[in-house]
Amino acid sequence: MNTNRPSSVFVSIEGDAESLEDKIEDQSYRDRLEKILEDSDKEVSETVQSILGLGAEWLGVENGHLTEIDPAAGTHTIALASGEHPVITPGATTNLSNTYCRHAIAQDSALALTDASGQGFGDDPAHQTFGLSTYFGTKVVAHGELYGTVCFVDREPRPERRGEPDAAALALLTRSIEQVLEQRWKDQILETQPPLETVHEESPAMIVMCDEAGNLTAPNMRLRETTGYEAEGLVGMSVGELDQEVSRKEMQAFQDEMEPGDHRRWEGRFRQRDGGTFPVDAELRCLGPEGEHRFVLIARDITGRQGPERRYAVAFNRTHQFSGLMNPDGTLVEVNDRALRFGGLGRRDVVGKPLWETYWTQTGEASTKRLQEAIQRAAEGEFVRYERKIRGESETRIVDFSIHPIADKEDEVVALVGEGRDITERRKREEELRRERNLLEQTQKLAGAWEVDLKAEEASWSEEVYRIHEIEPGTEVSIEEETEIYMPESHPRIREAFKRVVEEKKPYDLELPINTAKGNRRWIRTVGAPVKEEDGEVVKVAGAHQDITDRKRAERALQKWEARLRGLANSIPGVVFQFSAWPDGTYESSFVSERAEEVLGISAGLDGFFERFMERGPAPHREELSRSVEEATEEEKPWQFETPFEKPSGEQIWLSGASTPERREGELVYNGVILDITDRKEAEEGLRRSEERFRKLFESAPLGIATTDEEGRIVQANPTLRKMTGYEAGALQARSYEDITHREDLREDKAQFEALLEGDQDRYQIEKRYVRADGEVFWGRLVVSRYEGPGEGVAIRMIQDIDDQKRYEQQLHEAKEEAQRMNRLKSAFLANMSHEIRTPLTSIIGFAEMVGEEASRVTEQFDAPELGSLSEFARLIEKSGRRLMDTLTGILNLSKLQAGEMDLSEEKTDLAAEAEDVVEELTLQAEEAGIYLQIETGIAPVWAMADEKGLQIALRNLVSNAIKYTEEGGQILVFVRQEEDAAVLEVEDTGIGMNPEVVEDLFEPFRQASEGFMREYEGSGLGLAITNQIVEGVGGSIAVDTEKGEGTCFTVRFPAAEEERPDG
Repeated sequence: MNTNRPSSVFVSIEGDAESLEDKIEDQSYRDRLEKILEDSDKEVSETVQSILGLGAEWLGVENGHLTEIDPAAGTHTIALASGEHPVITPGATTNLSNTYCRHAIAQDSALALTDASGQGFGDDPAHQTFGLSTYFGTKVVAHGELYGTVCFVDREPRPERRGEPDAAALALLTRSIEQVLEQRWKDQILETQPPLETVHEESPAMIVMCDEAGNLTAPNMRLRETTGYEAEGLVGMSVGELDQEVSRKEMQAFQDEMEPGDHRRWEGRFRQRDGGTFPVDAELRCLGPEGEHRFVLIARDITGRQGPERRYAVAFNRTHQFSGLMNPDGTLVEVNDRALRFGGLGRRDVVGKPLWETYWTQTGEASTKRLQEAIQRAAEGEFVRYERKIRGESETRIVDFSIHPIADKEDEVVALVGEGRDITERRKREEELRRERNLLEQTQKLAGAWEVDLKAEEASWSEEVYRIHEIEPGTEVSIEEETEIYMPESHPRIREAFKRVVEEKKPYDLELPINTAKGNRRWIRTVGAPVKEEDGEVVKVAGAHQDITDRKRAERALQKWEARLRGLANSIPGVVFQFSAWPDGTYESSFVSERAEEVLGISAGLDGFFERFMERGPAPHREELSRSVEEATEEEKPWQFETPFEKPSGEQIWLSGASTPERREGELVYNGVILDITDRKEAEEGLRRSEERFRKLFESAPLGIATTDEEGRIVQANPTLRKMTGYEAGALQARSYEDITHREDLREDKAQFEALLEGDQDRYQIEKRYVRADGEVFWGRLVVSRYEGPGEGVAIRMIQDIDDQKRYEQQLHEAKEEAQRMNRLKSAFLANMSHEIRTPLTSIIGFAEMVGEEASRVTEQFDAPELGSLSEFARLIEKSGRRLMDTLTGILNLSKLQAGEMDLSEEKTDLAAEAEDVVEELTLQAEEAGIYLQIETGIAPVWAMADEKGLQIALRNLVSNAIKYTEEGGQILVFVRQEEDAAVLEVEDTGIGMNPEVVEDLFEPFRQASEGFMREYEGSGLGLAITNQIVEGVGGSIAVDTEKGEGTCFTVRFPAAEEERPDG
């Protein structure tokens, strides 16, 4: 045996609850598990069975079960199972070494076998004993001690590997069972007994705990029932008093010699309270850690095993048919190999079960009842024999079935030997002989009789035969001519059939086409049989012809009709079926459409189709499906079902079936169709999840939400809306939305709602006031849409509380009005300043200019140098006045630009021409400052979309600015060029430059490269701010590249204008 198991068969099930749940793919199973655990009204066994059933469905296997394991005793007992299973029987106790569980309890991981043979477990005792190819199990720990294992198994391999989702599922299932065992099974199993002394109260074996003195301390129910003693009568009794085959001294010697894990076994005889005794197979085991020896005595009643076993062994080994040994109650004890091979079963499938519950005998309710009666009669000492059918793996056979009672010396029946002798072939031969015997009788009933005398080589026909062949009655027909009346293609068949009659004495019954003497084609049924022999040889053959032409025509018509029906059935997107329900509880399929292979994955062959279909239903649903068809057939009502179905490939689908019954000459026939509704079920599940998500969103949304009917009445309202409006739960239902709407805002909402109902719009949004339950008013933003979700209602209303927003908007409105008022004051101030300051300033500049000119003239005319200072003063007054006038003009222009009062029209302008004019205008100023000013424009116009007046101001400001900040000897270059989407102006100087950090503040009003009272350069700091406003006002941009001490370059981009193209 291979003991080195690959580590890949173990998977980790570690992790906290949150991490495990994150790995689960289908959360619906987790939800169902929680509901099972929440139901505290169920018994522990029911709760655990529900968990096991859910686990089997979840992991896609036949069975889930919980075991109890006693490592010291080496026993493995199945405590609970998810349902009936051929191998898994609750209460069955097995040697632990013959189970997969021995591997599972030795690991902290789960044992995951998907193909035991392919994974190195083909020679494992567990695989050979139970025949399980799929095993997914792990140990169960309760109260810190090993309890047993939880296992999910299948006889068929599962090719898919067990990954993280399945491991997480097994972990959650196991922890749930442990939780149930620890929290709710204390009173039933673990409350009074230490873990190492715990043996299930309902064990089929007699079990009793013993102290070191050999006295009984805790007898179980089986021991009490078998001996007739109450617990009080057994407690304190010594083992020697209970077992008359062992003395107290011997028992003490046993106990003194035994260490934990040791055991002693003997055949004894237990006393009963009424004075009787019975034989037992007894075993004493030492439990507990060293120094704390505890003992358990396990005994089994072997009354029915003594004596008859030897006699049975002879009978069992002598038989050559299907044989088995039973207890008098019909429970199987042993079965021979031939019976097991015939049913495709293992001993575990049948031993311990009543014979009428085994696979072989499932041939109908009436058959089961007769078998039970036969076993009862045999148990009373009667030899029983009758014919019955038994079910095999691939066929059903007829057996000559007998039950032999075996009695002890007192003539009490202690065992039954059942034997089934296969007589199927014999019955077939008898049926064939019966047909042969009846053949002549049938011939006499047919009108067209014929006879052939082989000795005289003569053939004679009745008038009906002549009529069938359209030959004149009395016409002589030779044996060879009789063969020729058949169609040429039928000659070999009729000659071979006639030859078998003569040589093998076997009759024939054929249907063949003929050509009549008049050339008409007909079909006849011809039968023939030997009727006279001489010296063992056939000398005369007789038979009959029957005209079946009309029947053949009807059959062809029926075949065509059936072909059309079959074509129609095969075109239906489902499986069309027909089956008969027989009184004995069996079902026989008479039609299955070809789509069975496609839809169900199983063959459409009629033989066993019904059983194959039923077997593919998952275990939890199979019984329900069987009950539904039984109820339907018993009441002769339609059979309808919806059930999950597992294809042989492992694919899980959902099916819906509907069929109606019809009585046909005493036969109950069901006609129906099976449809694949997997998509519908998935859609329903998706809808359920969607509705659940909607419900969660509805309940937890931060918006107030309500659904309303066509009258505007509120059907349901979420907590946020109730809190928003101040109404208690349920108080909003049946109220209209009009009841919580401010009267002045109701008209618009009603009009929009009516338009929504009439289909003019699918949704609308308005802002309106609501009235709370206490009369307080608040503003809300309402969105109304058509509603097609769960529950009633035609519209859904979502309301956002915008009371704070409305107050903020009011504040903004008031601030805006204040700003507009201040702007009007500013405009009035600037207009007043323009009038009040410009007028006197113009006069001052004019008078200063006149004084300067007059002083210069007088000085030159009268040679009065003392008047030179007067001329200088006049010049300074004029200069300062002009500076002030420029500042005032800049402030007014900037104010107009910022207020949008300066009309900057975008029109096609030649940027090159405008730049040349400005450079020409300022050339004298540059020359006076000792600066070289030059412009490069090219020969073609550079068209820009700009305001001509604004463009001149911007150009003048940029060039003047460059002259101001460029020292004597420096130079200023002006470039104008046309790009694809822009007209570009660059003004580059070699002036003082700036730190790049100050560029971002450069276009702010009143900002200069030098600032403060000690600034080196004069100016208001408005030029660049005005220039920037003008450029951006026409959709342009301005960029600055500068370095302190190196100079500055301003690059201005105006939107390009399309060039004018000459006509022609």
